Amino acid sequence: MELLSPAGSFKGFLGAVNAGCDAVYLGGTRFGARAYAENFTDEEIIKAIEYAHLFGVKVYLTVNTLLKESEFFDCLSYVDTFYKAGLDGCILQDMGLISVFHHHFPKMECHISTQAFVTGTDGCRLFKEMGASRVVLARELSLSEIKKIKADADIEIETFIHGAMCYSYSGDCLFSSCLGGRSGNRGRCAGPCRLEYSVISDGKESKPGFYLSMKDQCALTILPGLLDADIDSLKIEGRMKKPEYSAFTTSVYRRYIDLYRSGKDHFKVSSKDIDDLKHMYLRSDIGTGYYDRNNGRDMITVGSPAYGGNDPALMQTVEEEFLNKDRKLPITAVLTAVSGEPVCLTYTYKDLSFTVTDFVVEKALSKVTTAEDMKKQIGKLGDTPFILDDSRIYDSGDCFIPVRLLNELRRTCIEGLKAEIIKDHDCRNQRAFKPFAGFKRTPVPFKKLPLVYVSDPDQFRAAVSVSEEIYVICDAALWLNHHESLVKKAETVGKELFVALPDIVRDRDKETLRVLLKDFDHDCVKGCFCNSPEALAFVYFSDYGKSVIAGPSLYAWNNKACEVLKELSDGLVAPLELSKSEIARIQSDQYVFAYGRIPLMNTANCVLKTAFSCQKKKDGNRAYLKDRMNALFPVHTKCDFCFNSIYNSVPTSLHDEVTEGKIDRGSMLLYMTEESFDDTKNVLDAFLEGSDLKGTGYTKVYRKRGVE
Repeated sequence: MELLSPAGSFKGFLGAVNAGCDAVYLGGTRFGARAYAENFTDEEIIKAIEYAHLFGVKVYLTVNTLLKESEFFDCLSYVDTFYKAGLDGCILQDMGLISVFHHHFPKMECHISTQAFVTGTDGCRLFKEMGASRVVLARELSLSEIKKIKADADIEIETFIHGAMCYSYSGDCLFSSCLGGRSGNRGRCAGPCRLEYSVISDGKESKPGFYLSMKDQCALTILPGLLDADIDSLKIEGRMKKPEYSAFTTSVYRRYIDLYRSGKDHFKVSSKDIDDLKHMYLRSDIGTGYYDRNNGRDMITVGSPAYGGNDPALMQTVEEEFLNKDRKLPITAVLTAVSGEPVCLTYTYKDLSFTVTDFVVEKALSKVTTAEDMKKQIGKLGDTPFILDDSRIYDSGDCFIPVRLLNELRRTCIEGLKAEIIKDHDCRNQRAFKPFAGFKRTPVPFKKLPLVYVSDPDQFRAAVSVSEEIYVICDAALWLNHHESLVKKAETVGKELFVALPDIVRDRDKETLRVLLKDFDHDCVKGCFCNSPEALAFVYFSDYGKSVIAGPSLYAWNNKACEVLKELSDGLVAPLELSKSEIARIQSDQYVFAYGRIPLMNTANCVLKTAFSCQKKKDGNRAYLKDRMNALFPVHTKCDFCFNSIYNSVPTSLHDEVTEGKIDRGSMLLYMTEESFDDTKNVLDAFLEGSDLKGTGYTKVYRKRGVE
């Protein structure tokens, strides 16, 4: 089991290594999902790799942002520098980058970021086929789910144990980018979940509170269960935090991991350690996360998301013990110096040694270089990572060796030993991974027609009533609860359907989804709509025989990602965060989100349950978040699958581009959420027939600016 620590700066890196981590993850100046962290220069990353490998610690580089087409090959070049320096692995989100990773870096580990929101066994299996060696699971999974995934997926599993938590499934959040252009998928989240809102439902409005602000995680008290679960890596969050945080948090978890391993009966967490952790850049309220609960108000900092105060004395102790500590490896030395023969110096660390045989030793004519003189020079290890533990000198007693030559001998031998130690941990000595060879799936093409996504019976009736050829996509809950009447109506009017799988798919839902796939077996059903890697993986491994459409949250940001998704699907919807010009740079036959409220978040926690109470019912519930500007964000509780979807306060509309012929009508996705029967008819008439779009307050959000 690996203890994985964050490093937002070189000082934080040293603190984590000195405190006993097994691996460190860090970000460079580009392509990492913490753009506002201090981050590492290229030179610091290379220096960190060398230093970490001397102490048997691995280094993983975060390259877990989505890549625009213009950045793709530049990113490969960027990573190549560190691959050649011995980088152990990369943490990735972008499917295009994952697909080519092992062609370019055949012996480096590929870890799938939590930004890919992998929530089940099928997602792990999908990424394993692409060459991944590890998956960082979504933080929303319970310990029992993780155990099952670990047992069934045959891939390394990494989970978070400490630090800040997103309200949304990580990687499935557009809240920050939609409101202000700062994308979480690009490491620039502005944190709208930490703002104050009120919740409106059934005519009632809650008091203002921080209903989207998760408590920080501290899993120290449940550590035994995690250690017994055979999880491969336990991860501490916090590259944005101070070096003291990384060092101290690592030291505490290291101590308790070792304590449990020494004997399970010895494990007992002291209240002082919990209190100290609270005073090290954690919010005032903490919890264990989702390991032992599904959701709930007790996971939210409703009152305030503020951080607790720091303890100056503790900070000073951490500084002295870990950050200013000059860690050294103890080595031994053997020097043989016999006049008339070549000098020989050997340094040894554990079972590794390096020997230098050099110049012929001169016989002293006057001043003899004594054994003590030689010992002094070969022990001057200064700012090297070594300290001399013992030395032996074998000399003839009549030697003369200039100090300059002894110093050169020492430096050469030390560099050789360092290289020997590092070589033992170099990723390039690891086994090669099999490059991604593509997925085995038979395409099921379909005629390209406008897509109309509906989420309630009234919207469905409006959609099937239009005379134009369209495909109607039925929301998963709508289909689950009404599929018999939907099929009957569609067959009566001659409309063809796609059925959406839920945006969030957990292993607990798989049996329900298998029934859904069987229910899809009607002549009027063309196929299914998948909007997450897990949903797409489930369909792929189910050998589904109809057409598949990949939704915008599968993030085909570049042509390589498009190629991967086209092997798994028969139609793509362009990502929502790309601008018009950026979409034009990738494969051109994608659908475009032309109308609808953009989904901002999918969440395991429930807004209604936090503000009022659990109100699980057929077809779910509708509510609203109201922000400080009185904007209303619709919330749909997907009770059949136990998650929430939060939507933008105003609909996106590209109506003008459609009527001007800039967007082909056959390439439109019209996405209904809050619309009534009449609203839906109005939208369909406007987009399909070219009539005026009634109403005001529409936005184009990303169409011109995209995201940074």
